[in-house]
Amino acid sequence: MPNQSQKPVDIGGQAVLEGVMMKGPDAIAITVRRPDKTMVVDYKKSEPLSKKHKWMG
Repeated sequence: MPNQSQKPVDIGGQAVLEGVMMKGPDAIAITVRRPDKTMVVDYKKSEPLSKKHKWMG
């Protein structure tokens, strides 16, 4: 059971060619499968547009 002080986090996902992209509030990760069946992962920190541009939310 989660701690009562923790809030749920919204995570979204989308299929990409031979892989998947997942986006959370502060990061994006993309994983794809190469033709040799190995996996490649790219992870980047991101800042929500609403923090960059106050008029957006």
